[in-house]
Amino acid sequence: MRLPIAWAAALLIGSVAGQGCRGGKRDGADGSPPRSERRPVEPDAAARAAAVPRRQAPVKHIEIDLSRQRLMAYEDGRLLREIPVSTGKRGKTPTGEFHIWRKHRLKDMKVGLPARGDYYLLEDVPWVMYFFNEEHPKERGLAIHGAWWHADFGKPVSHGCVNLPLDEARMLFFWTDPSVGPFEEATATRSHPGTRVVVFDSAAPDGS
Repeated sequence: MRLPIAWAAALLIGSVAGQGCRGGKRDGADGSPPRSERRPVEPDAAARAAAVPRRQAPVKHIEIDLSRQRLMAYEDGRLLREIPVSTGKRGKTPTGEFHIWRKHRLKDMKVGLPARGDYYLLEDVPWVMYFFNEEHPKERGLAIHGAWWHADFGKPVSHGCVNLPLDEARMLFFWTDPSVGPFEEATATRSHPGTRVVVFDSAAPDGS
C-alpha cells in the first residue's frame, strides 16, 4: 500500500533528525568533553592585565612643627621619616596648609632690598621645593630646601624657608609630588598636584 506523500515526507524527516545533521556531531561525540565539563577559555594577556585592579597612588603629605623644629613625611598615614630642620628666625615661617607648586634641582635665591640692609643672595640652593597657599602666594618664595651654608638643624636659622640637611632634602625632592622630569624640575598641575604641606606650632595654645 502506498503511503500518502505527507506521511512519507514526515517519516523521512524523522529519520534524518534522528541521525543528526550531516557534517555535525552531537556534544561530546567527537571525543571532546561535553560542554558542561569544558574549562573556560583563558583570556589573553591584555584581558588579564585589564582585569587586574590598578594600585592607587600613595597619599603623601608633610608636617612641619615649628616648636620642635622637625619635619615629618607621611605616606598613606604612616610616618616614613622625621627630620630636624631650621625654619624662620629672621622672618617666621608661616603656619597653615600649603601645597608644593614648583621644584628645582638648583636655584639662586634673592631676598630683601639693599636699601633696607636685609638683602642677601644665595647661589645654587639645592633641592628646592616651593610651597604656597592663598594667604601666602607663590611670589613670596617660601620653600623647603637643602642648606650647605650651616649645620644648625633643630633650631630656627632661616629667613622663612625650611632648611634641611642635603641628603634629607634630596630624598624629599624625589619623594614629593609633582615628580621631576629629565631636567630635575617640575611644576604642579591640576592633573599632577603637589604634595600637601602642613606647618604648625605644637607649643602654641591653638596649635597654629
